[in-house]
Amino acid sequence: MSSSLSRLARCERRLQNTHKCLASRRTRFSSLASRNWQLQKQQTAEAVLRQTAATTPARFRTFVERWVGADDDELYEARGQTLRARGDYPGLGEAARRDERPAWAGGLEAAAPAIRAEYEAAALRGGHEPFFGGDYGEQYDGVPLAAGGALAAGAAEAFPGTVAALATVLSAEGEGFDGAMHIGGTRLAFFARQGPRSNVAPHSDLCNYLLTAHLGLIVPGGCSLFFMGGAPPVAWEAGALAPLLQTSFTHAAVNDSDEARVILYFDFFHPDLDAAERAALQLFERTRKADEAAFFADAPADDAPPPWGDDAPPPWGDDAPPPELLARLAPRR
Repeated sequence: MSSSLSRLARCERRLQNTHKCLASRRTRFSSLASRNWQLQKQQTAEAVLRQTAATTPARFRTFVERWVGADDDELYEARGQTLRARGDYPGLGEAARRDERPAWAGGLEAAAPAIRAEYEAAALRGGHEPFFGGDYGEQYDGVPLAAGGALAAGAAEAFPGTVAALATVLSAEGEGFDGAMHIGGTRLAFFARQGPRSNVAPHSDLCNYLLTAHLGLIVPGGCSLFFMGGAPPVAWEAGALAPLLQTSFTHAAVNDSDEARVILYFDFFHPDLDAAERAALQLFERTRKADEAAFFADAPADDAPPPWGDDAPPPWGDDAPPPELLARLAPRR
């Protein structure tokens, strides 16, 4: 009996030492990876700022440098909005909704009947798909028109009137479907359908330098978008352009009717950004995404080999402890 107890005690000490070694290695790797990623962010920032120094105002440098010092995924509340550093551009006019009508509103509304007809023809063929990773619930989907600055495959042929109307709007905003956009969903356009008796939970799009536009197409009663901070709600109307929205302000959508609600959704740059800043933001996002993909492609997998190596025997040698001891000594996560 004493021999067995001694053997178990010896195995237990070895396992404990092994777990300490693993924990130390994880800590060292985590710290090293964090430092390396910080260096990579600094290099990304320097590359972008070198290329834009002659054309952009000081607030662009402030934006990039703030991103370097921030936790990439940390969300925070600022100025009534929910943001993260790479979506928080300084010095912009900020309002949850903008009631002034853009110059292109009338032309887009005039095209609404043709746009709706194109959507209804597509709906008969199917083709709805989840948007935003399905986070808006099973009752929210859409038909894609454009993403990442480029038209979806077949969109120009299936929706010629819609694409022409959007091209006119974007041209008025100094933009277009040229495939050059790299900012989140920028140049995102789709027919957004919200099913009956459903709601989209409060959320933020985490970026203050984009505005979103909604053209009502099929709007039964009881459909609206409202803000958590007390801004007046938006009630969609068929054939009408809703107030432009800055969706970094937390908002939610409700459909209390027995029918689906459909709008034409698209986004574009904040009007306070000049052409040089827009180009710089595109360069920043293109560079950031490429550098991030390259950095994490080289990171070790979570199932890295044990510190004693794949081929070496474990430190407890042939004295393998029984399963119940292994379970008792397993590191807690």
